Amino acid sequence: MKVALYTRVSTDDGRQTLENQEVELERFAAASGWEIVARYSDQASGGKGKKNRPGYRQLFEDANRRKFDVVLVWKLDRFTREGTLAALTAIAELAKCGVGFHSYTEPLMQTTGAAAELIVAMHSFFARYEHDLIAERIRAGIARAQAAGIHCGRRANGASRSTVLRLRGEGLSLNAIASQAGIHVSTVCRYLKETKAA
Repeated sequence: MKVALYTRVSTDDGRQTLENQEVELERFAAASGWEIVARYSDQASGGKGKKNRPGYRQLFEDANRRKFDVVLVWKLDRFTREGTLAALTAIAELAKCGVGFHSYTEPLMQTTGAAAELIVAMHSFFARYEHDLIAERIRAGIARAQAAGIHCGRRANGASRSTVLRLRGEGLSLNAIASQAGIHVSTVCRYLKETKAA
């Protein structure tokens, strides 16, 4: 199996080195019979996403080209520190490329063995959980705004059906009616169509 190593330290001031991670990952890959075909690393403090981490970005570009079969990391927080959902989303992105993921120090954080289904289930759970949290915050925000007398949602139409019918009776075009009434042409058409059907 072809493996890519990814290592990261939080600072580049010499207090931390990548070597400790690399030595253990190389030893593990050799013991597993995996061939190391690529190495990626970043030395960055708190950089999020791919933009601020060139090694991380290149890893995903090469994963998309299927240059390796699995990514091996020391620990999940070396891979990303953006939270559980971001980590699981990144692992799912690798899986879409046909590339597995393996955390050396966390046996359950891998898609190369029996834990693969667990990772997928966890990603689905956290994605749904985050979606529900966002929806809950939006509902709470709308309720606060409405309590303060602020209108939420779609604006009321600028003209009634009777206004549209009157303007049409005066011979105005659909566009002219929409412009004068302050509504969209599609609304004008809908009003006229509903009136004919009545």
